[in-house]
Amino acid sequence: MLDIDDIGTILTELARERPVFHSEADFQHALAWKIHEKLPEAKIRLEVPMAMPGGKRRLHVDVLVGDICAIELKYKTKRSQYALGEERFDLQNHGAQDFGRYDYLKDIERLEGLISEGFCPFGYAIMLTNDDYYWKGKGSDTMDAAFRIGDGQTVRGTLQWADSGRPWLKGRRENIVLRGTYAFSWRDYSDLGFRYLVVEARQAGARDS
Repeated sequence: MLDIDDIGTILTELARERPVFHSEADFQHALAWKIHEKLPEAKIRLEVPMAMPGGKRRLHVDVLVGDICAIELKYKTKRSQYALGEERFDLQNHGAQDFGRYDYLKDIERLEGLISEGFCPFGYAIMLTNDDYYWKGKGSDTMDAAFRIGDGQTVRGTLQWADSGRPWLKGRRENIVLRGTYAFSWRDYSDLGFRYLVVEARQAGARDS
């Protein structure tokens, strides 16, 4: 079993060892290893392809913890440089926070689909970022207002762009349809300015962190 409190404990312990990561892949590997330390008997796999029924394209799950749960990760940074001992971190500016929020919510929708099809009993969507644009939930009258994931906000049902016909949306035009209701509660990760958001997706919905 790996419940949402366990995920919080794992992230707290991980922050002491790794307060910052070079990339999302670095975060993915470090988190998977920390879960392995907690659950040494579990089969933990990265980037697992799963073919959804109905002819839909394959999904790649970031971290699959045996038959326990699936985990989707997002690591979004603003331009930053850190030096920890002899190791230097030169983080890029990802920007495009509207796409970042959309992609995070899309992860939740995918997890709900995996759960509904019986691939796993529940899943976690985790975002780690040092970009306060995500947790402050700025603005309410913009194109991406439906996709806000700021601290204290709640989303449910069908989420859509104010104008899905904009050419720059490209592969993100589709509405996101959520079965559950998700209340967002951000937590501090490290003293380097990183915070994290984790929600738990289940068959009947979810509860926040």
